[in-house]
Amino acid sequence: MEALPPWPKGKKLVHLDLKGAPPRIDYLHKLIGIFAGLGADGLLVEYEDMFPYEGELKVLQSTQHSPYSREEVLSIQEVAKSQGLEVIPLVQTFGHMEFVLKHKSLWGLREVGHCLGTLNPHREEGVRLVEEMLRQVVELHPSSTSLHIGADEVYLLGEGEESRRWLSTPGRTVQQLFLSHVTRVAKGVREAWPNLNMIMWDDMLRGMDHNTLKGSGLVGLVQLMLWDYNPTLDVENTVNLLERYSGAGLSEAMGSQCLQRLYYRPHLCDQHTETCGQPSTVATGGSSPA
Repeated sequence: MEALPPWPKGKKLVHLDLKGAPPRIDYLHKLIGIFAGLGADGLLVEYEDMFPYEGELKVLQSTQHSPYSREEVLSIQEVAKSQGLEVIPLVQTFGHMEFVLKHKSLWGLREVGHCLGTLNPHREEGVRLVEEMLRQVVELHPSSTSLHIGADEVYLLGEGEESRRWLSTPGRTVQQLFLSHVTRVAKGVREAWPNLNMIMWDDMLRGMDHNTLKGSGLVGLVQLMLWDYNPTLDVENTVNLLERYSGAGLSEAMGSQCLQRLYYRPHLCDQHTETCGQPSTVATGGSSPA
């Protein structure tokens, strides 16, 4: 095999989105070795319904594919460690909760009835559900030092009846509604696991001004991870975005120099080639959401 050129500085994470067509565990072990050989530093593992949730959360387990067992989840971490890769579990806590909210017993936790993906941020049982999901995943990743709490693409937020009532108070905004839920989740994680680094997707923050970002409650609490699916990366816009986050105190954003992904999508592969050659700017590292 032809020698690979050196990677730029920063973490190089492979996002494993395991919903839909999860690989068998023995094949996944082989993939981890391939990723390590290609220069990856870690795995961002989004289990969704392939995680062996227990107790009242057992309903979240896939019925189309046998979910990974507890032993298999631990084996993923062991194989990754043997290859020098860290494992960062990703648990969606606001948007992209289709695998949770599709279940009839949990329909009442949707922001709006016809949207499977967005959690109603006003229901205490919804917050408790998220907290229990986080607890089970974190406890089955005893060596992980980072946790990704998702929070991307929270569609139709503010359109539910309870949200409309909340927003009817003068001065309240959908941005504040988003931040109130995310900061509550993040503070709960910090309280439960003080030494765990937290990561979240950045897209819901992109339209916020400096003062909103600075007063978001997320400064010093989370690390932002940027994602971009455009065939041609707008480097200037990405750099400006990172600088805006940095100016608001959210300086540890992951992205910029190379939005490092390993994907089968041709246009994303082209984008890697383009962006990995860009000069270093604000920060490095990155991945991409589902």
